[in-house]
Amino acid sequence: MGKSYLDEILEQPKILETLSGGLPETQISQLTTVREMFSRGELDRVVITAMGGSLHGAYPAYLRLVNGLSSPVTIVDSSELSQQFAATITNTTLLIVVSQSGKSGEIVDLTIALGSTPGKVISVTNMADNPLANWAEISLCSQAGDEATVSTKSYTGGLASLHLLAEYLCDGSTATATQNLHKAAVACQLFLDSWTPKIESAAKFLGADKPLVFVGRGNSFASANIAALLTQEAAKMHCTALSGGQFRHGPIELVREGFAMIIFLGDASTRDIDEALIEKVTSHGGRVLAICPESNPVQEGHDRLLLTYPDVPASLNPIMEALPIQLLQIPLSIARGFAPGAFLNATKITAVV
Repeated sequence: MGKSYLDEILEQPKILETLSGGLPETQISQLTTVREMFSRGELDRVVITAMGGSLHGAYPAYLRLVNGLSSPVTIVDSSELSQQFAATITNTTLLIVVSQSGKSGEIVDLTIALGSTPGKVISVTNMADNPLANWAEISLCSQAGDEATVSTKSYTGGLASLHLLAEYLCDGSTATATQNLHKAAVACQLFLDSWTPKIESAAKFLGADKPLVFVGRGNSFASANIAALLTQEAAKMHCTALSGGQFRHGPIELVREGFAMIIFLGDASTRDIDEALIEKVTSHGGRVLAICPESNPVQEGHDRLLLTYPDVPASLNPIMEALPIQLLQIPLSIARGFAPGAFLNATKITAVV
């Protein structure tokens, strides 16, 4: 019998602990060469590309590289890159490509469209042997292995691998990153050891019969996006993901009695404006589920529910923020008459572009 959706969720602490051992020495040597190429001007920009959950999981690494490198960094989905502007990739581009299987149609098309053009290609995939990993000059393996249901451990493994990669490209060391991943592995296990009552309360609070809006800022914008994708795939619910700022620019008109929002509060630098948004939504009759670290909670009430997770370094909050959303799909899917994490109209690997 294949692994269930819950089985794959429960594998995540082990994946994080494995990745906390750091990158192999051969890859450290290869990445040192990449850093030297930037220093010599042989590489002058970074493009990160992926599809689906892999794209959302790359967002925290994108922010780290934007703030840690002197070269410009772009993130774009692979279909747009291969179909609309493949010619912008040159022999001075570091291309980072993320894919669970390395076999998605857009990814395969990208390898064909670009050929040997990029200055360097780094891949991040679940396993080492696939078309993308074989095309890339540097191939990182997330250790997540095969995944049968909607993306949970693939998202976490990819995000953690990119955390190691981004830290090395920015600082020339993964010492802090490996320590962070060990802390995340421990925190992840703690949360999974006692999840049931928290998630049942959250599912009852949200309901399973109306659309949901997911909101986050900074690294937590990744959480909003993966949350919407998971809820669409697993529970087959209408939902959307927005940054806190974008929600203010129009979609706030949706708020009234029956409106439900899930907000991720992992970015401490925007806590004041996030709390102001919660007040705004509840003042117009909406309900808010706030997901945040245990050390920095918000006030609960009849129209707001708090769901906390064990503290981790801020850069890895998106891993912890994803856990309750992954688990929420179980009661939401069942309430809507679907098997948790199962596909109906799609397949695990999207081979058709």
